[in-house]
Amino acid sequence: MLTDIPLVTYPIPSSMEPPSDLDEVIDWLSRRFHQLEDEGREVVDEYWRLLRVIQKGRSFWPRMTLGLRIRTRANGTFSLEWYGMGVMGRDQRPIERLHITKGRRHTYSIKALMRRQPSWVGPLVLETEPLLADIRCRLDQLVKIRDAVGDYAKKTGESGVSPSKLLENHRLEHQLKALL
Repeated sequence: MLTDIPLVTYPIPSSMEPPSDLDEVIDWLSRRFHQLEDEGREVVDEYWRLLRVIQKGRSFWPRMTLGLRIRTRANGTFSLEWYGMGVMGRDQRPIERLHITKGRRHTYSIKALMRRQPSWVGPLVLETEPLLADIRCRLDQLVKIRDAVGDYAKKTGESGVSPSKLLENHRLEHQLKALL
């Protein structure tokens, strides 16, 4: 199931050696953000794949109305979010019906996620949320590093472009490659 997805192991592999100057730090951060985003996409994709397998043969109601997505942010990062799904129109197109708020830390409340959900959803959510919380926690640490590097670059004048702007450019490059 989801636990078969390999997580980044520690210590850091030799391909991720610590950077030696500011440009290398920014490049290292970009690679780490991209790796975490790929890892998040794998978890989200596996969740939806397992959900389709579990839902096969079940009637529409009581069908699961809990969705999971990875959302790209304007600041060059991403978020992993649960949401309540609804359907719209004759073609039953899924839409976001309900925003589910995340807790103060990096996890969603299992109680809030399971509200008004069928019981067969529980094991899948219980297996998925800890993986997502780990990714959110590591993402939070990278954002703190990015912000500290940006503050350092501003104070020393060492780089003309902020790390946030470079990460946004890095993300745009990857989005363009995906479209082509």
